[in-house]
Amino acid sequence: MALKRGQLIRIHYPTEGGRIALRTEGDWDSNIQPHSIRQKGSLFEFRIETEQPYFYFKPVLLCDGATMWSRGENFLAVPTSGTRLEIYPYFREDTHCSVCELMPPLTDRSGAQHRFRVFLPPGYSENTLRRYPVLYMHDGHNLFLKKEAFVGKTWKTDEVLNMLDRMNAIDEVIVVGIHPLVGDVGVVAADRAGLRDLPRVQLARVTRVGGAHNRLPRIVERIRHAHARRDVAPVDGRSTAVVGDGGQESRKIGVRSGHAP
Repeated sequence: MALKRGQLIRIHYPTEGGRIALRTEGDWDSNIQPHSIRQKGSLFEFRIETEQPYFYFKPVLLCDGATMWSRGENFLAVPTSGTRLEIYPYFREDTHCSVCELMPPLTDRSGAQHRFRVFLPPGYSENTLRRYPVLYMHDGHNLFLKKEAFVGKTWKTDEVLNMLDRMNAIDEVIVVGIHPLVGDVGVVAADRAGLRDLPRVQLARVTRVGGAHNRLPRIVERIRHAHARRDVAPVDGRSTAVVGDGGQESRKIGVRSGHAP
């Protein structure tokens, strides 16, 4: 006889009058009710007993007689791991931008101005209970948009993150793409010099990060303070990362911040 194992699943969602149930691959047509509801109806706890080493499930939102399935791929539970699952679903079509507009520049202590763009994961605007890890990336102009990327080729950052999320390989993250400086005097001076009117290949030759390991930690702190939000996790080695073309520069930033592995 196979040994049954228990899997604790905690669903976080601001229901506003509705309630959350769970459906599993054991019977996709039947609702499993929570064994407890906490935090003023925004935390639903389920304990699933199963003989299976793993199973797939999906939260549903029950509201006004309708059943709404959570968006995205099915969630994976592995009871043999003994790890509880913290799930932050969303149920409505994500009509907000995932790659937001280029933000106003922030000035660092040297007077250089840095522009940045933010990638918001699906469900960001709907499930306001979630706090996201943050991934800061060099060369922000190469991350998302072909019209900004060098010779029109992006790093396909959004596609890669969505794929890893579908594989249940990573948590969803906020990505902050920090654009490089132009020349030695920053973006504003470059505008005045007319550098933005040059062909993209020529512009790339005068574009640089400029001492990233010295500047980026200060830029990151400025961004966090200027855009302090409930959804950004604390800065630490588990919830903050820096990625870029130059791996050594990224590691220097981690060392300077005290969070390098």
